[in-house]
Amino acid sequence: MPNPRSGESKKSYMARCQKYVIEKEGEKPDRAYKKCEGMWDQHKKKQRQKKSEAGNMLQSILSENAWLMEPNALYQFMIQVHQNLEFKEENIKPEMFGILIGGDDDNDKKPYRMDGSIAIIEIRGPLIKRASGFLAFLFGITGMEAIGNSFKKALTDSDVKGIFLDTDSPGGTSDGTMDLAEIIFNARGQKPILSFADGHMTSAAQWIGSSADYVVAANEITSMGSIGVYGVHLDYADRAKEMGIKPTVFHAGKYKAIGNQFEHLSKDDKEYVQAMFDYSHTQFVNGISKNIGIPVGELDSDLKEAKIFMGSQAIAVGLANEIMSRDQAMALLHNVAEGKTSFDKHKTEMNQITFEGGVHNMDQIQEMKLKIEGLESKLSAAQTLIAEMTDNNKKADFETKIADLIAEKDGLIAKVTALETSEAELKDQINTLKAEATANEVFLSAGKAHIEGLKSSISKLSVQVDGSSFDQGLLDKQLAAFGNDIESLNKFKVSLESRRDKMVLSGQLDPDEKKGEQGDKKTDAQQYEIGTKLVPAHLRVVKS
Repeated sequence: MPNPRSGESKKSYMARCQKYVIEKEGEKPDRAYKKCEGMWDQHKKKQRQKKSEAGNMLQSILSENAWLMEPNALYQFMIQVHQNLEFKEENIKPEMFGILIGGDDDNDKKPYRMDGSIAIIEIRGPLIKRASGFLAFLFGITGMEAIGNSFKKALTDSDVKGIFLDTDSPGGTSDGTMDLAEIIFNARGQKPILSFADGHMTSAAQWIGSSADYVVAANEITSMGSIGVYGVHLDYADRAKEMGIKPTVFHAGKYKAIGNQFEHLSKDDKEYVQAMFDYSHTQFVNGISKNIGIPVGELDSDLKEAKIFMGSQAIAVGLANEIMSRDQAMALLHNVAEGKTSFDKHKTEMNQITFEGGVHNMDQIQEMKLKIEGLESKLSAAQTLIAEMTDNNKKADFETKIADLIAEKDGLIAKVTALETSEAELKDQINTLKAEATANEVFLSAGKAHIEGLKSSISKLSVQVDGSSFDQGLLDKQLAAFGNDIESLNKFKVSLESRRDKMVLSGQLDPDEKKGEQGDKKTDAQQYEIGTKLVPAHLRVVKS
């Protein structure tokens, strides 16, 4: 006997049903009418039950304390729930009813889409433990029990060779997450399972998605991680007092009423609630550790503190294996399902090729594979060429080509040798220049010492010959004009010595002062001799 279709009216169903019962089952019209009416009543009863369940689920969502979900996404989701608490059947069009409540004529259909032999199971939007078609339509949520049932059916479906978990979810309730993650993890080895993170795979969705054999991020801005637990306590005690309401909370058991909205949380209450959250977080971290095969102590510290990782960041901390497009990920799963490769073999191949930042790019890999294919093609052509060489008619041509290649090779070797020789000669020249530079430093030091000695003697002589009319500023200008010109400085010094000697002979200068300068004169002469010997002619004019 047929079931009512989604959005079908009673009149339409009764006509269709009675015709079927009379023709196929041989019932009389009155008997057929009663059977079909009973089926219709049963169908309506199921609809009412499901609508009631939907309302209960809304209240269940509001009463959930611990969430494995991104806070911003949870906030928007809760706003939607509050806005839709008053669900009225009269606001729903008949053609929508089957979508919202769920029809009864889809029992034979697969609860997943197929891509060849691959079952595609969607994990979309906020996740809660149980969700009806109504909630899925209204809030874009997914029930984890429904995902688990679809997954288990795919495991036993002979048409299914692999499972593709198509995920775009910010997470959901803590209740139900661990169970679904365990179902998927325990199925490893039965059929290949690939998790595809398309946009978001965070919090509860991360725990679930990481249970697969292989995890793929769609691109560099795919969000993953957020390994944490979140919850908010709303305290209405003061608000109730303002409204003149005095709630009285009765409970038996010390911890029974902790967290109710009409009493302030004490310090002990907060510690109790926080301890539950910490315990849930520990289980979350342990679950991720098991799924991705990294001991808890070796997990990234930020990963354990609910940080979000994007694209290659997720690969670096072990939350994803690779970045691929949807088509590339599906192609990989098909190849694994068909036995052409395995996830482990694919990982090994990927590890042999390291790209910048440690991220494996499938486009680059494909390019390298094409290059390898090109080399294989050239090798095949070379093998064909070798085979043709056995043909005596072409042997001479090949020998000529080979001789040309050998000559070209020898020419290249000669060029390399010449370059190596030139390089050695350049090194010798550089070493010689360095040695000369070191020697010149000595010459320069001696020359500078001689120049300073000349300037000192000139200063003393100028004081002697000029007496009270000595002008230090004028002398400084003269010395600055000479600079480091040794010859000019020496001539200036000789002229001063000549003036001094004349002043001594004329009695203008005490002979003892000249005698006192003879020691300096001898020293200056010695310095000049040393300087002229040490400093080459082309270096005697030293510029500062």
